[in-house]
Amino acid sequence: QVFDSLGSISVGDGKKILFWCDRWINGRTASGIAPTIMSAVLTHTHNLRSVFQGLGSHRGELDIVVNLSFTM
Repeated sequence: QVFDSLGSISVGDGKKILFWCDRWINGRTASGIAPTIMSAVLTHTHNLRSVFQGLGSHRGELDIVVNLSFTM
């Protein structure tokens, strides 16, 4: 916590900040805020999607892969 309080991230245009992994949401990661949603995102996407892509085109929402199945 001490280290986190000493540093901050400037998102800028968001092209160099990872949407799912970096601490860009008030010093927290998406996994820290919503671990259940994070588990529905493919692992390789965690390391590819930038904040610019995730917010600009709403691609972050589309990264969430939900296995919908039902029985009748």
